[in-house]
Amino acid sequence: MKAAEETLRICVEENILMPFLASRQKEVRDIMVTLFDQERVTEIHEYNLVRDARQEGHSAGREEGIRAMVLTLKEFTADKAAIVQKLVKQFELLPQTAEEKVERYWNS
Repeated sequence: MKAAEETLRICVEENILMPFLASRQKEVRDIMVTLFDQERVTEIHEYNLVRDARQEGHSAGREEGIRAMVLTLKEFTADKAAIVQKLVKQFELLPQTAEEKVERYWNS
């Protein structure tokens, strides 16, 4: 609203579109506020899309890291419990979740 009011003030001060604004200033202000609001909604939507994409990328990267760790440690030990403990420590997983990850990736 402030941006629309300031824009109209400048137009009046600079004598820009005065005949048109004189008869339709409220209508122009309402349209400008709507456009500014729409722009803000678009910015928020785009921000949320980027945030969600980052979160999905982070989750995918984390899962790939877990898989790689399980497969790498499997090369050095057949002790699944030790690998579970490493996952718990490295990725801050709950023990049950770490066990599920080891089982999922053990034979992949």
